[in-house]
Amino acid sequence: MTAAELDAAARTAIDPAKTVWIVVGDAAKVRGQLDSIGLPVEVVPAASVADAR
Repeated sequence: MTAAELDAAARTAIDPAKTVWIVVGDAAKVRGQLDSIGLPVEVVPAASVADAR
């Protein structure tokens, strides 16, 4: 596939409204960057996930 064909296929197959991004990292370092792109951000502390097991 060419780059243009790949781009067209991805745009057909991927619905941005149904895409979830998971970002793992130090919230103090990445939160500002995430806020700047204007998407909703939900912070889940690692401890709450670890305790769920």
